[in-house]
Amino acid sequence: MDLGDFSVSSLIAGLLFGVVGMWLIKEARRRTNLYNVIIGVLLLIYPYFVSKPVPCWGIGFALCYGAYYFWDAG
Repeated sequence: MDLGDFSVSSLIAGLLFGVVGMWLIKEARRRTNLYNVIIGVLLLIYPYFVSKPVPCWGIGFALCYGAYYFWDAG
């Protein structure tokens, strides 16, 4: 992937969802919630593979919804 494929929107999404992913990993490890640890790791790495803004934001929001859904599971 060429660095020129990234847009400002996808870079902002990657930064925002990366911060959410780091926080989610920290909280999920404290609560021993494996599902949210996995979702947090996915939030950290998926922006490296998605360069278009709409799928980047869509996947990020879908993963955040999954984290919300699995918040009390564990």
